[in-house]
Amino acid sequence: MPLARAIATLVVIASVARARPVVVIDRLPVEHVDMRNGLHVILAPDDAASSVVVHVRYKSGAALERTIEAGYTNLLAKLMSAGSVHVKDFDARIEAAGGWANAQATHDYFAVTDSVPAHALDLVLWLEAERMAGLADGMTEAAVAAARDATVAEWRSAYVDEPYALVTRELQRALWVGEFARYGNPVLGDGYHAHVASVESVRRFARERLAPNHAILVVAGRFDRAAAKRLVERYFNWIPMRETVT
Repeated sequence: MPLARAIATLVVIASVARARPVVVIDRLPVEHVDMRNGLHVILAPDDAASSVVVHVRYKSGAALERTIEAGYTNLLAKLMSAGSVHVKDFDARIEAAGGWANAQATHDYFAVTDSVPAHALDLVLWLEAERMAGLADGMTEAAVAAARDATVAEWRSAYVDEPYALVTRELQRALWVGEFARYGNPVLGDGYHAHVASVESVRRFARERLAPNHAILVVAGRFDRAAAKRLVERYFNWIPMRETVT
């Protein structure tokens, strides 16, 4: 697996740099499952772990934003805990189970990572399915306004309060040309479109991006493989595919 090879390479480099013997670690028994709605599932059970991590990566980052959506990926990442149709307290439920959650936006993807005690896997998989299927319709004016304010504050901190950061932004734009030019778009956007984003425009963006055929679901840590498969099938398999983002 590419990830396993990358981790192994880092272990070797670190070991050589410190002039210590290389320790070979057994690979986890990784299994890949493709569901009929396009969701790609990676299962990596590890009996030595005491917790389980669920990582949902949506394969459409800031580089795939349309011009009028500049900054929407970062905005959506801030809304991932804002509440869906049926759940209004994602983070509180995860924290009550003894875990934590984090959302991240990049040029290539945006993702949510949840780490919880092993017994809470059922809860987290249900929450992530609810987030995927119901976040868009559950958005409220207040939640979007709060996310807009946070996004604009982050943009001002990066490019207004620290004006030299504009050099880095423009340099990135100059480095990428042709079909790759979109990778020069800053994840924080242009400071305007996310600021004036309407609730309905963010909902449309979320419906398009939060789709099983645009996502990878990773479950790693202490869990029973067969039980996890049943839970994934139960919570995710009914969610419909969406049109491919280009």
